[in-house]
Amino acid sequence: METARQRYSLSTRDDLLSWVLDLLPDPFMCPDNIGASFRAPIRRFEWGSRPLWAVFSLVKGGVSPEEPHIKPYFDYIAKGLTPGDPNAFTDPTLKTRQIVFEQVVYGYGLLCLGDELLDRLSSVQQERLVSWLNVANKIELPWGSWYLARVLINCGLRQCGLAYDADRLAADVAAVENMYVGNGWYEDGTPFQLDTYIGSAFHLIALLLERYARSNPLVDCIERAKAFAADYRYWFDSCGRALPFGRSLTYRFAQAAFWSAAALMGERIAPAAEIKDLLCRHLSWWYDSTGRDCLSSIGYGYPGAPIREDYSSPGASFWAFRAFVVLALPQDDPFWGIEPHTFKLKQLHVENEPGVLIESGEHHAYMLSAKQYCASGLMGRYSKYGKLCYSTAFGWNASVDGTGIGNFAVDSSLALSVAGTDQFASRGRIEGYEIHDGYAYSLWGYGAVARVETWLVPVDEFRHIRIHHVESSVPLETYEGGFPVFGWSSKFDCAERNQGSIRLARNMSAPGGDDDNYGQVAGIEDILACRDEIERKLRQVGLGALVESFAGEWDGREAVAVRQNPATNIYSCEQNAVPALKTRMPATAFHLGCMVYGDPGSQN
Repeated sequence: METARQRYSLSTRDDLLSWVLDLLPDPFMCPDNIGASFRAPIRRFEWGSRPLWAVFSLVKGGVSPEEPHIKPYFDYIAKGLTPGDPNAFTDPTLKTRQIVFEQVVYGYGLLCLGDELLDRLSSVQQERLVSWLNVANKIELPWGSWYLARVLINCGLRQCGLAYDADRLAADVAAVENMYVGNGWYEDGTPFQLDTYIGSAFHLIALLLERYARSNPLVDCIERAKAFAADYRYWFDSCGRALPFGRSLTYRFAQAAFWSAAALMGERIAPAAEIKDLLCRHLSWWYDSTGRDCLSSIGYGYPGAPIREDYSSPGASFWAFRAFVVLALPQDDPFWGIEPHTFKLKQLHVENEPGVLIESGEHHAYMLSAKQYCASGLMGRYSKYGKLCYSTAFGWNASVDGTGIGNFAVDSSLALSVAGTDQFASRGRIEGYEIHDGYAYSLWGYGAVARVETWLVPVDEFRHIRIHHVESSVPLETYEGGFPVFGWSSKFDCAERNQGSIRLARNMSAPGGDDDNYGQVAGIEDILACRDEIERKLRQVGLGALVESFAGEWDGREAVAVRQNPATNIYSCEQNAVPALKTRMPATAFHLGCMVYGDPGSQN
């Protein structure tokens, strides 16, 4: 039987300890070559503070504060709490409230280390720590996981018998409770987001309080985490990759921070062997894929991948250190001796709260999304939340321009353009949605000119169906894209075309043909080329009325390969191409349908 050591690059405490020590940066050496929406002093504070999630956990687990990689962080804290020091921490204000979001780790330090942290500070530094953290209680915060940050700050102070704001703590706990929507899910932000932050922020803090606080003010933490775990395990595939859905992907393996915190709870959230499998498999994938330098840049599958937000500063990626809270378990804890066990996933899993259907297979997992959107000015929001489908293997593309379909991220999207403008947009704000056992529905619009109804139907690991009913007041040009094929070039590679269908694959004998592609194949087939198969599946999942309503009214499309620019995919820096269907329609109502195919190849 294959052991964990054979299956995973990282499977022991020593493995994780060695990697995290390699990853820890010099807390005083924040680079100044990456801008953000907050100014340089806060960027430097973030750089030095986020790694403390790992540092405090390591010390809790028995690593000496004098260890050469660890000691600089305690020096950093001491200088930050020394009034007049050039590295002294500044108080947060309404305009600089990002500081509060980073103060949370100091609340964690007080909670898990207590006197072990305080005893390394002078009386002046201790007084400054208390007064500085309490400034957070005077700041108006954005609705969402920020409130959890302040809950942890106040609980850390309270745990150590230090001054805290009991009224603010109670109010923040009540606010967090209002964000709970059921089945382990919270809504983060306005409008709602239900993504990896729910694990790495909401549940992580709740479980840390459950583990360390003498009195946890948050309610039902264990039962809610158990319910969340039952859904969240489907966000990871057999290779360990997580579904790349939503913002802050530069946090990378923070996607597994929930499993790290769940490990602290023994068997209370899920069988420890399954938790260890999910955690080790995910961290091993990142270690094998990106190695020791994976947090040294803004990026995802490679440095500079197009996933950044305006708050992505040099230290943003260090949120990933939350995934190491498990190292608070000492070497002799039973968790480290457990042999990981892989939970057998259902092929199709329905998650009503985030509004998704997840298909799990041997080669990848994909998510059909029907509910969430981002109405703010978030960079790349159409790619991060607006795709119709998200795959752990194919990732997604980001647009480099709205002009020209080659510059627009058409993958996993229905791209619409007022005819003659060459300006494209895809699904943004969602006006209505439904999640069923066999399909997902969304209602959305293209500005004031078009109304779109979309039905998404999973078929198997490799295929899903899309149906669209479009009503437009102006002539439209439309492109519908499948999955991107990394590195595909019309000069060297294969395009299998038939009437209304196209399938793209790399010529693996071409120079560099297997560098980052692994034998991917992606295709798309118009409904008129496979009508019987699609209509049979629609009837099977309860959409027979749709078939009858649209009978004889399907509009056919031309199959094309749309070339996409280098460094537009989150996994591959190479150019890629998307199999697509295009058509031009007059101002009218019309119906579109297709079968999308994607085989990731040998990536696992």
